[in-house]
Amino acid sequence: MKKMYVVYALLTIGLGVAGVLISQGDLMIMVDLPSLAFLLVPTIFMLLSHYGPKEFVRAFKVAMAKSSAGEKELKNALLFFSTAQAMMIASTIVAVFLGIIMILDSIGKGQPQSARTVAWWMAVDFVSILYLGFGLLLVTVPFKSAVQKKLNELKI
Repeated sequence: MKKMYVVYALLTIGLGVAGVLISQGDLMIMVDLPSLAFLLVPTIFMLLSHYGPKEFVRAFKVAMAKSSAGEKELKNALLFFSTAQAMMIASTIVAVFLGIIMILDSIGKGQPQSARTVAWWMAVDFVSILYLGFGLLLVTVPFKSAVQKKLNELKI
């Protein structure tokens, strides 16, 4: 992985922030702890059921290191990032369905505040999907790609 990754990642985030600010949107509406928790907590817990903390760190080191690691380390790192990607997607699907269930429950009960509850849970759903997009865009896909590239170079 190139050293410029951090610069490009920050530029990508900055572009998203600039888009919200230029459109005169409220940037703080994009910060939602339940959405972040729905994405990260199950993903991290499920990854911990397969990998230890040292293996987390090792996978990132293998992806970021300039020198090439051995084939076994590269394959393990590739598996880690593939698993992380699948876990992130699954966590987000669960979060979205939870939000939909809460929306339907609120509508079904016909509560006076149901419009507010529906809007809040819809926001949680959409922000969860947004966080998934950023997680895939900034973490799993680039790191997985960097490891795969190193593995391909090893086989040449």
